[in-house]
Amino acid sequence: MGLRSLAACAFSAAILVATACSNFEESNDSTPLPEDCPEGQSKCDGTCIDTTSSDAHCGRCETACAPSEHCKEGHCLRQCGLGLTACGAACSDLTKDDANCGACGKACDTAKEECRAGACVVACKKVLNQPITDPWGTTWDGLERAPATFADAKASCEALNGRLPLPSELYRVSATKTGAVGQSSNVDPLWSLAPHAPQKHVAVRLSDAEPTPQTNDSKQFFRCTCPPDYGKSFGEKACFGPADKNACVALPSEGKRYALDAEDRIALPKGPATWECAFLHARLATPLQYLEAMTAGAGTGSGKMLHAADDASPAYGIAVAWTDPTAFLLEYTANGMNTSWFPNTTLHPFRCAGPTYDGGTHPATIAGEFVGAGSRNKADSSDNVASALPGALASCWTRGGHIPLRAELLTLVGEGLPNGSFVSQWTFDQTGYDSPQTQYTVGAVYWTGAPSASTYQYAIDEGSLLKTTSRPFRCLYYPVDAMYSGPSTASCAGGCFEVDLPGTSGAKMWFDTDDRSVQTLTDAAKTCIAAGGRVASNRDYTEAIRAGLVNGSDALLWTSDLQSEDSNTYFYGSVLHWSGTDAQYTDLWGGSGDQRRAAPSAQHAYRCMWTNELR
Repeated sequence: MGLRSLAACAFSAAILVATACSNFEESNDSTPLPEDCPEGQSKCDGTCIDTTSSDAHCGRCETACAPSEHCKEGHCLRQCGLGLTACGAACSDLTKDDANCGACGKACDTAKEECRAGACVVACKKVLNQPITDPWGTTWDGLERAPATFADAKASCEALNGRLPLPSELYRVSATKTGAVGQSSNVDPLWSLAPHAPQKHVAVRLSDAEPTPQTNDSKQFFRCTCPPDYGKSFGEKACFGPADKNACVALPSEGKRYALDAEDRIALPKGPATWECAFLHARLATPLQYLEAMTAGAGTGSGKMLHAADDASPAYGIAVAWTDPTAFLLEYTANGMNTSWFPNTTLHPFRCAGPTYDGGTHPATIAGEFVGAGSRNKADSSDNVASALPGALASCWTRGGHIPLRAELLTLVGEGLPNGSFVSQWTFDQTGYDSPQTQYTVGAVYWTGAPSASTYQYAIDEGSLLKTTSRPFRCLYYPVDAMYSGPSTASCAGGCFEVDLPGTSGAKMWFDTDDRSVQTLTDAAKTCIAAGGRVASNRDYTEAIRAGLVNGSDALLWTSDLQSEDSNTYFYGSVLHWSGTDAQYTDLWGGSGDQRRAAPSAQHAYRCMWTNELR
């Protein structure tokens, strides 16, 4: 050992814990190198190495791993990407690898199990009765299961990690539609997952796709399904359409974030139809969305009247039909096409529309909030203090929310909205004119407890109210599309007027600053669609006028609300007007501004609107 090293060692020993200097030898540049290595390391080329993890010296000094490998426990293993784990010579996703489920070497029983989220669970497709996979990727029981109550049938399918089918899924594979599962001999009503009313669910025959309500305690045959994961958005897997081409029609408004079914779904009453759309994270399509789809290439329609998310009167809902999309009108015509109205309990086909990505829920926390599992909308979980409609709207607005439309509130009721008091509650769905009272009405909803379905039936859970009466209400809060920054200035007439909702959600609406030139309601709607927006509704106008919307010209303006008289004899579009600005605008009859009605074929001015809310 050199003199410098001895001196350094002696100095160190005097002031520090003694170092085993004898275990070092001097290198050419006088830097000490290890002579003996700590336990667990080996001396490779004069350096102490942990050969259990060194890629250059793996297992022993002479073994170097290839560039695509890494050293683990003294063995060169394949280098695995993010989320993968090396199990022997292969890389494995431990969350779904049946042979390495949760850990290397932990295998699932391949006869009946599969790996999900790192755990071995019952594999739905492996335990069905003679399984059949339809063209849309859903696997079905090939044979019916023994009759059971709805609760027992539902539990049996869920125990297999499957579920009961939706009514439209049964229709799609029926003998009368595709015959992918059902034959004309399959005449037994089969349970579906859709509620028809409290204590009832829809059952559908595969022979002819005939839907019937069945009481939950009755025993019906059923088939379990293993559907693909629809996720939390309304995309190709959830849309109803052909298996060999696009099942969705992309809607052009507000960044093309919505889609609509390419084909009609099964004929149902409006309540179960609304529920099925919400289950798929969509909504029953509005008349404007049907028109928007026609302008976007929806093609030839079936000519059948389809349920729409608008109520014409206390007991009747709007329905639309078309064959030639270029000829469709937001008007009633005697030829049975275009737009009409029917009792909500009538069986009609329908189409769903929804956002094509997962927008989450309303980003702000609401005190005592309820969140619809399918619709993703938030609402108050208990009634607010009774008020006339203008005061109720103001109360919801100050909290960053809205008075719901009737379809929206009934959807939440069907999803379990709690604490129903069986007292009529406000919605903002225009439902006609009460001539003895010289006042317009809006739809009302009432329910008790938290039923699993709404009947959508007049005098059972829906009605209408004069806007001046005092009623309790729930506020509605939509998800917000944080990526949508509004229309271009050129898209708006006179520039864009921005309305920020109160609170921290970031919800916004944009409106034309000036009235647009007079057109029929159909042409006005098409103009707004071409600009990426929509004709503003009564609720949109009322909120915006109160928030300072400028340039009120006192001209009658189209809204997107359709209605009929209580006698259901006439069909109208709702119009309104105001002068200048009007912070006290109420949407009531009379005063400086009010709501009225007009034949949709009339010519009126209008304004387009846009929003970043996912409605």
